Amino acid sequence: YKVPDVFPSLSATKTRAILNLMTSKADKIIAVSESTRKDLCEIFKCPDGKMKVIYSGFDKRLFEESGVARERVLEKYSIKDRYILFLGTLEPIKNVVRLFEAYKIFRSNCKKNSTVKCDWKLVMAGKNGWLSKDFKQVAKDLGIGKDVIFTGYVIGDDLVPLFKNADFFVMPSLYEGFGTTVLEAFATGTPAIVSNVSSLPEIAGSAAMFVNPLDVDNIASAMTKIA
Repeated sequence: YKVPDVFPSLSATKTRAILNLMTSKADKIIAVSESTRKDLCEIFKCPDGKMKVIYSGFDKRLFEESGVARERVLEKYSIKDRYILFLGTLEPIKNVVRLFEAYKIFRSNCKKNSTVKCDWKLVMAGKNGWLSKDFKQVAKDLGIGKDVIFTGYVIGDDLVPLFKNADFFVMPSLYEGFGTTVLEAFATGTPAIVSNVSSLPEIAGSAAMFVNPLDVDNIASAMTKIA
């Protein structure tokens, strides 16, 4: 409903039909954020009192030290340098192409600063989604193919080491109903760059650096500041 162009049309049509039916039949609706509640009420004209906000939880093990060796995890995913972490399903709603463009600008600006060793890789962690097969080619076309590491799906035990060893986390999504990975970054003490849209300002509060997800230069600038 909010960003229809980044979903396959058939899937979007099915989802709209199901959501219309569910919201009309349900006695109560739980929304995972105030942002989601407002969007649902705007779209479906929900009557007062029908919807309640209950925030999502997440795996509390992320507050604990992982028993998985850092070296083993980095070796598993062929990570040898400092890195910036993205975690999520690889699909257009996650704004992957603009992230690549921003990373290219970040690398270029970094190399102009002779006082900084510019060796950050961009680690794209997560399972493949719609159009994900195109992203590797996009990285190659932008000339950053050797600097972007695609891990594929990451098992739970590997998450904490991946977060803890990242210099920072970046999540430039076009829309998020909640944004669990932001909490995971916070729980592991990893600085975060996130979009200033939908639920993310609500969930991240004052603890993240916010960017306009449509502004590649803004994302690149934030990456430079955090680095």
